[in-house]
Amino acid sequence: MKGGDPWAASESEERTRRVLAVEDDPDAAEMVRRILERAGFEVKVALDGFQCGSLLGSWRPAVVTLDLNMPGLSGMDVLRFLRETELLAGVKVLVVSAMPEEALATAVAAGADGALRSPYAPRDLVREVCALAGVPVPANGPADGEASVGVPGTHPVKEGQTA
Repeated sequence: MKGGDPWAASESEERTRRVLAVEDDPDAAEMVRRILERAGFEVKVALDGFQCGSLLGSWRPAVVTLDLNMPGLSGMDVLRFLRETELLAGVKVLVVSAMPEEALATAVAAGADGALRSPYAPRDLVREVCALAGVPVPANGPADGEASVGVPGTHPVKEGQTA
């Protein structure tokens, strides 16, 4: 194949709906998976940076949702790997984390394509992933009134409420 992205043409349509959720908390990872699958995405979960690297090599998502605070390879380590690996540089990265705004801003400055602070409303996750994947937000996505997805160990709150 002459130059260019070896994954492009035939896989590009299929790949736009692929999301790799990288989150060390299994409950939070499952929540992201369910929300995005309901919105029409094909989702795989990596519970750490090492699993993420393995899946990136074999599955090739269009978007990665990335927790920053993980043991072993941190989210920033994964982000650096994505941005320094030529074949993965086109993968869009949405940082999804409960870390302070400064940490999210640092991730965006380091190459993340967006950041979503937890807790978040499911529709916000869908909207951000759709924008990065370049697909329309589905009409049957999460409702405005659905509970926010919280930080593990906390209780989700609806918009307009306080924790």
